[in-house]
Amino acid sequence: MSVEQNLDFAERYSLTRDHASKRSDLITLFDISHTLNRKPEQLSGGERQRAAIVRALLRQPDLLLLDEPLASLDDARKHYVLPYLEKLKNDFELPIIYVTHSAYEAARLGDYIVALDEGMVVSQGSVWDVIRDPLFPGDISREAGTIMIGTVDRIDTQWHLAYIDTGSASFITVPVNNLNTGDSVRLWIRASDISLSHQPLEGNSISNSLPCVIEDICHDPNPALMILRLNTSSSATLITRITRQSADQLHLKQQMTIYAHIKTAALI
Repeated sequence: MSVEQNLDFAERYSLTRDHASKRSDLITLFDISHTLNRKPEQLSGGERQRAAIVRALLRQPDLLLLDEPLASLDDARKHYVLPYLEKLKNDFELPIIYVTHSAYEAARLGDYIVALDEGMVVSQGSVWDVIRDPLFPGDISREAGTIMIGTVDRIDTQWHLAYIDTGSASFITVPVNNLNTGDSVRLWIRASDISLSHQPLEGNSISNSLPCVIEDICHDPNPALMILRLNTSSSATLITRITRQSADQLHLKQQMTIYAHIKTAALI
């Protein structure tokens, strides 16, 4: 069947008939009007996924299960489809269970996370707590990090950078992408992308330096590494991984003031 026939099918078997159809709004929201006369084999991977989501929504479900919806897409198409999933989350009062192996997708879309390893729950809670948990299962643990909420304060059009106000002592700069002044943003700062020093850095390519206090120091499952929890001036907690050798050379201790440095190019 064509995309349009698929949408007809979904409406014909709607689960809730006492609500008006939002067909035209959904077609516009997910940008599939140009695909309506096409068959599935004529669609790109991203178009196929968006059409499938619209078809599912037209049945007016009480809950939506998205089981690795981006798994079959390459990285470029994943980044193209993700904004549509954000619209789905933000524009519909519909509970969504989103299954993924990607900590990036979980950090960008999730509110409450349940982390599984070999069928067992190893961590669960708010996205803020779980995504920074170094015990995140398997390879995902290497993506552990911190989520910070902020607002775009201004845009530097010359260098295509956005300055994000997170309530910290200084702004965080990120590539501007499609951001506009006043936008609310969610930053994911990976533990592996934070370096430390006792003083602000000068004469180098790292433009984000946040003064922090060391809250906790603990061992990583990798014997060469340490995990540090850092409190920023905005009361946000950063997680970083450094080598035990570096921790020793810096003489790091709890409650010590330290500077956390984050590459702008590394910020998501």
